[in-house]
Amino acid sequence: MSDSNFLCGNCRNVLCDDCRDIADEYAELLIMRSNALSTANYEIEKLKADLSFTKRQAAMWEELSKMGMPEIILKWMDSLKVTA
Repeated sequence: MSDSNFLCGNCRNVLCDDCRDIADEYAELLIMRSNALSTANYEIEKLKADLSFTKRQAAMWEELSKMGMPEIILKWMDSLKVTA
């Protein structure tokens, strides 16, 4: 049985064992819910970043696909140049 953060000492003393157990279980479920929401928010932010990266890549590939072959070869050759 864990300590409930939302019950004061007087309330805990007045409650029967069953009610204290229910209050402790509620507090534990509330913590688990908060942790799950935090994890979900982290995953959402990570997926948003991945989506943004993928959109940028798709835009680049779309631009390349609309170019003619000479422009693509020139871009490729420019990317191979080493600055001295």
